[in-house]
Amino acid sequence: MFKCDKTQCAVEAWLHLLGHRWTAPILWLLERSDLQFGQICDRLPGLSRKVLTERLSQLRAAGLVARSASASFPRRVSYGLTDEGRAIVSILHKLEAQPNQ
Repeated sequence: MFKCDKTQCAVEAWLHLLGHRWTAPILWLLERSDLQFGQICDRLPGLSRKVLTERLSQLRAAGLVARSASASFPRRVSYGLTDEGRAIVSILHKLEAQPNQ
């Protein structure tokens, strides 16, 4: 049976979260500006509303994305990166810049 220490398991959890097909595109979109749910859907063709809901929920739970609601009517909810989210996107950009080996 495979056992890992806490550090390895934490890294596995991050890799699992970041390795999902839609995680990086969502983070890159939110890097430019805060967006509403429908705007994210419109800009990522092929991403279902169900999967977007799941991804945003997991990214919020990980502290990478924040949800904010306006006090106006109708209430508008938008999503944006947290400081931790911006740090992760910075790392993703560095990985993207590395040549494939």
